[in-house]
Amino acid sequence: MKKIKSIGHLKTEQKKLDERRERLESAIAREWKTIKKNATPGNMAIGIFNHFANEKNEGKINGKAFLTESLIKFAGKKISKIFSER
Repeated sequence: MKKIKSIGHLKTEQKKLDERRERLESAIAREWKTIKKNATPGNMAIGIFNHFANEKNEGKINGKAFLTESLIKFAGKKISKIFSER
Protein backbone atom coordinates (compact mmCIF):
# COMPACT_ATOMS: atom_id res chain seq x y z
CA MET A 1 0.00 0.00 0.00
CA LYS A 2 1.18 3.48 -0.83
CA LYS A 3 2.01 5.98 1.86
CA ILE A 4 -0.26 9.00 1.91
CA LYS A 5 1.89 12.14 1.85
CA SER A 6 -0.68 14.91 1.55
CA ILE A 7 -4.37 15.72 1.80
CA GLY A 8 -4.57 15.89 -2.02
CA HIS A 9 -3.08 12.42 -2.32
CA LEU A 10 -5.53 11.14 0.30
CA LYS A 11 -8.49 12.60 -1.62
CA THR A 12 -7.23 11.08 -4.88
CA GLU A 13 -6.92 7.64 -3.29
CA GLN A 14 -10.33 8.02 -1.68
CA LYS A 15 -11.85 8.91 -5.06
CA LYS A 16 -10.25 5.81 -6.64
CA LEU A 17 -11.65 3.63 -3.87
CA ASP A 18 -15.12 5.15 -4.24
CA GLU A 19 -15.07 4.49 -8.01
CA ARG A 20 -13.93 0.92 -7.43
CA ARG A 21 -16.69 0.38 -4.86
CA GLU A 22 -19.31 1.69 -7.31
CA ARG A 23 -18.05 -0.64 -10.07
CA LEU A 24 -18.14 -3.62 -7.71
CA GLU A 25 -21.63 -2.75 -6.43
CA SER A 26 -22.90 -2.47 -10.00
CA ALA A 27 -21.30 -5.83 -10.89
CA ILE A 28 -22.95 -7.43 -7.85
CA ALA A 29 -26.32 -5.94 -8.85
CA ARG A 30 -25.99 -7.37 -12.39
CA GLU A 31 -25.02 -10.79 -11.04
CA TRP A 32 -27.93 -10.75 -8.59
CA LYS A 33 -30.40 -9.96 -11.39
CA THR A 34 -29.00 -12.86 -13.42
CA ILE A 35 -29.29 -15.22 -10.46
CA LYS A 36 -32.89 -14.15 -9.79
CA LYS A 37 -33.77 -14.57 -13.46
CA ASN A 38 -32.22 -18.04 -13.65
CA ALA A 39 -33.71 -19.18 -10.33
CA THR A 40 -37.29 -19.31 -11.61
CA PRO A 41 -38.84 -22.78 -11.50
CA GLY A 42 -39.09 -22.94 -15.28
CA ASN A 43 -35.47 -22.02 -15.86
CA MET A 44 -34.34 -24.43 -13.15
CA ALA A 45 -36.32 -27.24 -14.79
CA ILE A 46 -34.72 -26.43 -18.15
CA GLY A 47 -31.28 -26.45 -16.54
CA ILE A 48 -31.92 -29.81 -14.89
CA PHE A 49 -33.25 -31.26 -18.15
CA ASN A 50 -30.20 -30.01 -20.07
CA HIS A 51 -27.89 -31.43 -17.43
CA PHE A 52 -29.42 -34.89 -17.64
CA ALA A 53 -29.87 -34.72 -21.41
CA ASN A 54 -26.17 -34.15 -21.97
CA GLU A 55 -24.96 -36.65 -19.39
CA LYS A 56 -24.31 -40.29 -20.20
CA ASN A 57 -25.10 -42.62 -17.33
CA GLU A 58 -22.32 -45.22 -17.68
CA GLY A 59 -24.02 -47.40 -20.25
CA LYS A 60 -27.47 -46.78 -18.83
CA ILE A 61 -30.17 -44.84 -20.57
CA ASN A 62 -29.29 -41.17 -21.05
CA GLY A 63 -31.39 -38.28 -19.76
CA LYS A 64 -33.19 -37.44 -23.02
CA ALA A 65 -34.28 -41.02 -23.57
CA PHE A 66 -35.34 -41.38 -19.94
CA LEU A 67 -37.40 -38.19 -20.08
CA THR A 68 -38.95 -39.16 -23.41
CA GLU A 69 -39.94 -42.59 -22.14
CA SER A 70 -41.33 -41.08 -18.94
CA LEU A 71 -43.43 -38.56 -20.86
CA ILE A 72 -44.73 -41.27 -23.19
CA LYS A 73 -45.76 -43.45 -20.23
CA PHE A 74 -47.38 -40.46 -18.49
CA ALA A 75 -49.26 -39.46 -21.63
CA GLY A 76 -50.33 -43.07 -22.18
CA LYS A 77 -51.75 -43.27 -18.65
CA LYS A 78 -53.63 -39.98 -19.09
CA ILE A 79 -55.04 -41.04 -22.46
CA SER A 80 -56.12 -44.45 -21.18
CA LYS A 81 -57.75 -42.78 -18.17
CA ILE A 82 -59.68 -40.40 -20.43
CA PHE A 83 -60.97 -43.24 -22.62
CA SER A 84 -61.81 -45.48 -19.67
CA GLU A 85 -64.03 -42.76 -18.17
CA ARG A 86 -66.21 -42.56 -21.28
